[in-house]
Amino acid sequence: MHLDSTVSYRVVMRLYHGWHEGRETTQIRRIFERFAQDPHLARRISRVSFTPGFRFGNELACDSRLNPLYSTYRGGGQDTGQKMVDTAIACDLLHILKSGLADVGVIVSDDDDLVPAVFTAEAWKLRAILLREPERTLDHISMGDCTSVVRYWNF
Repeated sequence: MHLDSTVSYRVVMRLYHGWHEGRETTQIRRIFERFAQDPHLARRISRVSFTPGFRFGNELACDSRLNPLYSTYRGGGQDTGQKMVDTAIACDLLHILKSGLADVGVIVSDDDDLVPAVFTAEAWKLRAILLREPERTLDHISMGDCTSVVRYWNF
C-alpha cells in the first residue's frame, strides 16, 4: 500500500475485546480506559495523525440507540470467552466504509471470521485491508487472488 504524499491521513483506533462481563466492565477495559487518557497517544508522523485515545468496539460505530453491547465477555460454563466481538468488527467495518466515514478500513487480526467482511467490502468497491501474520495466508479459504485485501506484517 502506498500513501499519497499530497494527502493527510487521520487514524482513529477502535479496540475490540470482551469489554463487559454482564454489565460490569472487565479489568482489561479499566486498564485500557486509563491508558486511553495518555496524551502521547495523539501524535503526528509525517502526514498521518493519530487521534487521542481510541474507541471501544462494544459501542457500535452506527450509533445504535441500543449501544453499548454488554456481556461481551462471559467467564465460566460452556459459553466462556469473548462474545459478539467478530460480528461487531465486521458490522463496524462495513458501516464505516459504506457511510463514507473512512476511505480505508484496516483490521489487524489473524481471525478467519473477519475474511467475509473484507471480501464484502471489496465487492462493494470499498477499501478494506486485513493485516495478518505472514504465515496466515488465505489459500485455505479462497482460490482467488486476495492481495487486494490482505497484507502481511513483518517484524
